[in-house]
Amino acid sequence: LCNASVDFLLRNDRLQRLLFCPQQSPEAAEALQRHGHAPPSLGHGRDTVLLLEADGTLHENSAAALHALACLGWQWAGLAKIGLAVPSVVRDAVYAFIGHR
Repeated sequence: LCNASVDFLLRNDRLQRLLFCPQQSPEAAEALQRHGHAPPSLGHGRDTVLLLEADGTLHENSAAALHALACLGWQWAGLAKIGLAVPSVVRDAVYAFIGHR
């Protein structure tokens, strides 16, 4: 599911606003530290997607997925806004359920 999601985002990111790298990569660690966030520890990495915005805002779990979706254009941004209106506890539970299937 994760690879399929990344493929979908890359195919539909016409403005090339999204960049992807493994969380444990030196590039991810450097970008997170540059914006004041601790990189995931090896062996204790987060089992989720992270989205780091240019302003340093870090999103995790469902919020990261929805903010990435919003980068794809107005039609996806509307869907993302609807999703973000759902409480994060509910969104993240659904995200975890789908991710573990």
